[in-house]
Amino acid sequence: RDFLKWGHDELGAIAHVSEVGGNWSFDGPKYRYMQELMWNVNADPDEIMSEFCRDWFGAGSQPMKAFWDRLEQVYERRGANRRFLGYQWVGWLEDHDEFDHYSLDDVSFLDKQIATAKQAVTTEADEFRVTRVADAWEYFRTFLLGRIKFTLCDEKVFTEAAVSVENATALAEELARLQDKKAAFLRRLRAYPSVNQVATTANYMSYFAHVTEFSDMRTMLDELCDQITVHLLAKGGRAEALAFWKKFTRGTSLNKSAQTQLFVLSHPERANLLANGGFETGDLSSWETSGAIKVMTESPRSGRFSAHGTGTLSQSIRVKAGTRYKLAVRGRYASPFEPGRRLFSSDVRFKSSGKSLWSEPNYRRLGKADRKGEWISLGTTFTAPPGADTAVVSIRTTLNWPIAGAGKPVIWDDIRLEKILDEPAVKPGVLTDNFSGEHLDDRQWTEATSGSSGTLPRVRDGWLVIGQRPNATLVSMSRFDDLLNGTGDRRYRLRAHIAMLDAGRKASFECGIRTGVVPISIRDSGFWFTHAFSDSAEKTDALRTYWHQDGKRLPGRWFDVGVPRSAKRNIWYTFFFGPRDVEVYAGFDGYDERESALVGKYQHKMTNISSAGPIFLKMSGGNVKIGEISLMRPVR
Repeated sequence: RDFLKWGHDELGAIAHVSEVGGNWSFDGPKYRYMQELMWNVNADPDEIMSEFCRDWFGAGSQPMKAFWDRLEQVYERRGANRRFLGYQWVGWLEDHDEFDHYSLDDVSFLDKQIATAKQAVTTEADEFRVTRVADAWEYFRTFLLGRIKFTLCDEKVFTEAAVSVENATALAEELARLQDKKAAFLRRLRAYPSVNQVATTANYMSYFAHVTEFSDMRTMLDELCDQITVHLLAKGGRAEALAFWKKFTRGTSLNKSAQTQLFVLSHPERANLLANGGFETGDLSSWETSGAIKVMTESPRSGRFSAHGTGTLSQSIRVKAGTRYKLAVRGRYASPFEPGRRLFSSDVRFKSSGKSLWSEPNYRRLGKADRKGEWISLGTTFTAPPGADTAVVSIRTTLNWPIAGAGKPVIWDDIRLEKILDEPAVKPGVLTDNFSGEHLDDRQWTEATSGSSGTLPRVRDGWLVIGQRPNATLVSMSRFDDLLNGTGDRRYRLRAHIAMLDAGRKASFECGIRTGVVPISIRDSGFWFTHAFSDSAEKTDALRTYWHQDGKRLPGRWFDVGVPRSAKRNIWYTFFFGPRDVEVYAGFDGYDERESALVGKYQHKMTNISSAGPIFLKMSGGNVKIGEISLMRPVR
């Protein structure tokens, strides 16, 4: 309000352009403030907030106003020089400080206001809006607790973890649960694209490119697990360490961390995946550089050479989706470092078929330099996201944007990138799952990395259960770029056994074999079908099939499928894909590929299914369960 009033009164401004992020759960009051103040710069901000809360939260308005007022109090703690900020809320800048100035008392107070508002609301609409804000708060809260309880006091945490294996395990499990909550509430935000439009875009994570909290929390979790292993090796040797980590099965918060520790224990010698990481060629070969960096014989950490200067070193390597890595950058400052100056950083970004993938950021910055100029290591652990085939590893003396300046010269040596967990054993062109385990098999499935999302489907009693919408989209780890290359008995065959979950609700199943690791979209390439269950067993179900080439719609077909009562709302589909046409069969007590079960056959007109990128199988739906799904060339 003060800024707009100054512009109006002192400059004579008659209009103001406002760019507000399109996530209502986070930004709802901003829309209301700008709407009101653009018409009347003398309006009372406190009254605007009161009206906003009354309009949107009804009987929950009082605690919701207290919630927003407390957030404003935290914001004002930055001081007057940080009140008017351009693009402060995005992580393109190293000066990102959105998580600063919070305390545990703030978190407790904000938790209480959300809980009170949830209890107070009396209408479904008000409950919906309070819940959407609660989703955003719960997501944001995981970062705050990760900082306050872990990353901002890392020395204290690791001192405590060094006392005993019990301490280290308790700390690791607490941090792992925060990571799980972060993922779960991001799904909730993405579940409502009309409310949180930006959160569902493919480049959403680019807004946080230089926010260190993502990699700080992830790396600290791995380091706590390293400390657990140190305790176990000292106590009972390798056998005890292996036995301990094998206890963390799928569905436990430390499962992925446990798999990492088991791999590291079984592979004590791990190759450096970066070429010339120690600069022992005597030059910068294999590295792309910017700025003023050169190789010298002065002060190496090991060997004969090290790299000196200011700027950026980067190197691209081939990766496989699902593989975990550890990057270790060793550096030191030759002269004392002024307090408050930004220290060197590392980053890892991914590509798929040459296109950028915006997965959870891997940017990490050194917290403090050694005062005596000794070598210090900056470590980062990360996982290659679904669809990734290339990683670009970068090390910088400073971000150098938007403020010009190369930063203080750094000496670098012994830069290593190691694999700390193998990628899932995925056979290209083969997917088969009957959901017989207790949990979803993460060796075969991942979730769509962007776009709309929701509740993650779960395995129950031999079925994959997809409940009421909104739900996340599952994506296969296997690729099917050659889906249309086979003929005769070498054609790909898709089989899916689906059933209605609750007969009293609408039910549908969507399955696509299409571009990328995002939800099914008409803007990409490939095949997609949806089965809509009728609201009565006496009516026919609807099967609709679609084809698209680079976003252009190709011939598809719609069919009525009469499901007999004896099938109990179960159907077994079979699709055969050839270079020119597709055949569809439907069985009602098992797979049936006889001519009598043929639903339809038609030409698809697809010329290059992988023209826009790699092809994966995807599935989602609502109020359905899947007993089996497979996509492969039939075994001869």
